Amino acid sequence: MKRIFVLVMLLGLVSLACLNTNRPTPYVEKTVTASPQPLATRTSTPAPTATEQPTGAVIVLQCVRVIAETAENLRSAPGVDGPIVGHLLSGEVWQLISDVDPDWWLVASGARGGYARSIYLEKVECVP
Repeated sequence: MKRIFVLVMLLGLVSLACLNTNRPTPYVEKTVTASPQPLATRTSTPAPTATEQPTGAVIVLQCVRVIAETAENLRSAPGVDGPIVGHLLSGEVWQLISDVDPDWWLVASGARGGYARSIYLEKVECVP
């Protein structure tokens, strides 16, 4: 009789332990296999030109000419504390990216770009 009582008590404790909802759910690792996707192919739709956005909006390019008598510093950040990344030579024409800051304009030429003092630049018409 004592053995049956101990057995019933053990079964009761085991069943209570199984009902405990505060324990974390076991981690189940799932294996996902990806099926290969076909490579993109070219379409006959022409690519937008440099001055036309896909929406049809036209971008007006602005350029600047360097009017400094000597080479002007090209900086990675606006201000005299910005590291020098290159130089703009007198007479060079660069594309104007932004003139939001009245003192330091963001300019680019090919892969080079940076900030230059606006007092050494004049806006000109871009020539292709």
